Amino acid sequence: DHVFYLVTEKNKKFLYFFFYSNRKIIQRKYFVGISIKNISKKDFSKMRINLPSLKEQNKIADLLTSMDKLIELNEDELSVLKEKKKYYLNEIFK
Repeated sequence: DHVFYLVTEKNKKFLYFFFYSNRKIIQRKYFVGISIKNISKKDFSKMRINLPSLKEQNKIADLLTSMDKLIELNEDELSVLKEKKKYYLNEIFK
């Protein structure tokens, strides 16, 4: 097995979001079998991706990153609310 990384002038967070959102398409196209999934450097280098300008990549990555942070905060708040509800249910209906 080999691990490789991208050396690029592109926004790495944007590329992460791009590959994450297209993972199912990439899996269907490049992965075979039922074993551990990986993609060869050769196949990866053959991929052609139309990317927006670096400025646009930065805007998109910033937007998606801030949305992830907001989702995480809301998940934390939801967890606290669930615990409070559980507490009140136990207190009210003892």
